[in-house]
Amino acid sequence: LCGILIGEKIINDKKYDLDIHIMFVSKYFRRNNIGSSILSNIEINKSFNKINRIYLEVAENNLGAIRFYEKNNFVFLKFRHNYYKNNNKIINAKCYTKLI
Repeated sequence: LCGILIGEKIINDKKYDLDIHIMFVSKYFRRNNIGSSILSNIEINKSFNKINRIYLEVAENNLGAIRFYEKNNFVFLKFRHNYYKNNNKIINAKCYTKLI
């Protein structure tokens, strides 16, 4: 297993939004377009899956993931303040969206 995406289709009118819960690519396979290919597969099959928008959240200090999502044309939507807790440190989430 090189990478995985776990999400949830949420009804929005007659189409669906995809809320990405987890997207992970093994550190040994990163920078090989695997993550971009996973996202591209969603876009290629958007009419079959009836998905027209993708949402996700990422910790604001996860700069690699933020660069990845912005490179893949995700647009910053809003902050969720005090969303994550890691090693007794509170971290904001950055929410992104992409219309496909």
